Amino acid sequence: MEIWPFCERFYGRKSVATLCLQLQDEYQLNVGLIIWLCWHQAHNRFVSRELFEQAKVLSDAVYDPLILPLRSIRKQVLTASLSEDRTIYQYVLSAEILMEKSVLLSLDESLTPQVEKMHGGTVFGLLDYFSLWEVQNAEQSARFLYANALSSFNE
Repeated sequence: MEIWPFCERFYGRKSVATLCLQLQDEYQLNVGLIIWLCWHQAHNRFVSRELFEQAKVLSDAVYDPLILPLRSIRKQVLTASLSEDRTIYQYVLSAEILMEKSVLLSLDESLTPQVEKMHGGTVFGLLDYFSLWEVQNAEQSARFLYANALSSFNE
């Protein structure tokens, strides 16, 4: 399964989206990187710490200057009392999703070949990512997301 259809199935689960948004809002975690790690786990592929760092750099190059400001604008639109606020909100959300899709496709294209060649070495997964940010209930959250990733992959 390609990464974007996986993303739509996985993130389309309300409980997954809720947890991912909670991790994003409370810990500033990158949902795209969470999805990327889960996608590799669902494929039974493992990411090294070095490769994760490369993915984070590539992702942050788009998230920080483009996606995060769009997200901020989208949230402000909800509180602005504009007559067309719902339409504007949807346009901004569509742009945000399109950029997130572009990031995931770029990570897949540039880094997945390296993941597939990785043999041995130190594996870096969701629990490691969550631990870097001292996420409460990190193990439980990682298990929940991995279980949903596997079932999304097998649908």
